[in-house]
Amino acid sequence: MNRDTILGWFTGARLNASNWTRTQGEYVTFYADKVDKFNEMCPDSLINDDQAVRMLQNSVANIPNLVNVLNLHH
Repeated sequence: MNRDTILGWFTGARLNASNWTRTQGEYVTFYADKVDKFNEMCPDSLINDDQAVRMLQNSVANIPNLVNVLNLHH
């Protein structure tokens, strides 16, 4: 997989449109783990914490109890 494909997943993934069968907390942990792995694989294209949180916020935008991800981060 190349980094553009992975970045496309980060920016395009939506929890409400996926067939995620685990808890919402596990989704957040999964997402954070994938960001960490991406940063290890592509050190020349690091995703910083603020970028990761904003992408995660977009990913969970239509989930009522997760809409405040960015506010909780700050």
